[in-house]
Amino acid sequence: MLFNGRAWTYDYSAVPNRSSKSGFSSLSQVTLPEGLTWSFSYSPTSTPFALQFGPALSKVKLPTDAVVDYTYYRPDQQRGDILRQRVLSGPNLVSRTWVYTKTITTDFETTMVNAPHRNETYTFYRGFFNFKDSYLYKSPRNPYVLELPKSMTIADLSGNIFANHGI
Repeated sequence: MLFNGRAWTYDYSAVPNRSSKSGFSSLSQVTLPEGLTWSFSYSPTSTPFALQFGPALSKVKLPTDAVVDYTYYRPDQQRGDILRQRVLSGPNLVSRTWVYTKTITTDFETTMVNAPHRNETYTFYRGFFNFKDSYLYKSPRNPYVLELPKSMTIADLSGNIFANHGI
């Protein structure tokens, strides 16, 4: 791809255990005009969720040789993988870890992010039409509210809140 007269190269490759019928490949490397590269690795998986939406990103290698590793968990077989942890590491870097915790109730989904320098909490309203969530269905639910933001709170590691928004 040319941008401002400079060539960017995007490489794609098949991910192990992907359905050959899907016809999709995943981004494996981006080469910048200067020759620096970003590379991407994916978790091999053959779950129906992954075959429909693609495999989970497991590693990104930056041009500086720093690496971002991603780990996932599956709360049950009815849902897809959910991000559990992201770790940034590399030469001359202090390793940094982000831990993600998702809580699902009938009406809300809350994601808590424990980041290296702060904690974040995001809450979303859940609508009626969610992927395989019938086990959580309780009446009444609003079929017109689909994953709309409800609130956001950001605090430092001591618990001091510096952003708290009801949306």
